[in-house]
Amino acid sequence: MKKLCFLILFSFIFKINQGQNLVPNGDFENYTSCPGALGLIINAAPWVNPSLASPDYFNSCATVSTVDVPQNVLGYQQPHSGNGYVGIFVFTQPPLIFNYREYIEVQLATPLVANSCYHFEMYVNTADESKFAVEELNIYFSNAVLTGYPVNQLPFIPQMTNTAGFISDTLAWNLISGEYYAVGGESYLTIGNYKDNASTNFITIDSTAQYAGAYYYIDDVSLILNPCSGIEDVNSKDAISVFPNPVKNVLNVATNNQVPSEIKLYDATGKIYLQQQFVNAATINTEHLEQGIYFYEIKFNDGGTKHGKVIKD
Repeated sequence: MKKLCFLILFSFIFKINQGQNLVPNGDFENYTSCPGALGLIINAAPWVNPSLASPDYFNSCATVSTVDVPQNVLGYQQPHSGNGYVGIFVFTQPPLIFNYREYIEVQLATPLVANSCYHFEMYVNTADESKFAVEELNIYFSNAVLTGYPVNQLPFIPQMTNTAGFISDTLAWNLISGEYYAVGGESYLTIGNYKDNASTNFITIDSTAQYAGAYYYIDDVSLILNPCSGIEDVNSKDAISVFPNPVKNVLNVATNNQVPSEIKLYDATGKIYLQQQFVNAATINTEHLEQGIYFYEIKFNDGGTKHGKVIKD
């Protein structure tokens, strides 16, 4: 009878954890004090700033119009929910500081469990006063807190990338979502653009906008334990296969086009283990890799990309 009660309790706790948002204050409704100026992401605790840049917190309780909601210095936007949201520059050109980047970081409610799948979501909106829109608004998971970095791009490869193309809607909130297969121990989540200007895909959406950059409002960030349906994303027009998965000694890459391509294989810390160019197909020796989870990025000369994971047995 005691065993039965334990099993029922365990099942109940698992269901609760499965639906729990591991991102504290993901809707940015809680604050230590109302924002009175730009650059006060720390007011939306426990969110922090991992670099020397200055991400912003907006709330309808603001004491100045600069960071008010819905009208503020970057434009007009109602929150996706509640009364607050945050905002970051992810791309800049002169007269703004060239290659300037802002990020927001938070410690997760609990570390991620190895070999478990998590569903990530956030809603983003392009600020009215943004001259540009970009594709790169990505997520990096880390075991340790990131802090004190310069105002340029962070030196990491994000495990989750936006696959919806250019984020250019200044009216509606746009959902960015995906699934993450945990290595285990990841305790922090950091959002932003991890590429420099030369590598960032951007378009001009308003040549008369006040700021020569791409600025995004962010709201309702969540990460929930959930069975994964797959974390691969394809931006290329052509189908690609990466197999077998799990892999032991040889990893095969095959595509139905003749476009020159390149594959990178790296771990959760961003350390690159191999980098190989190919056309149409590639055979990669993985005997030297230790057991664990690796991530790959395939780039095509026509601009397409594919991301995914490989498990090494």
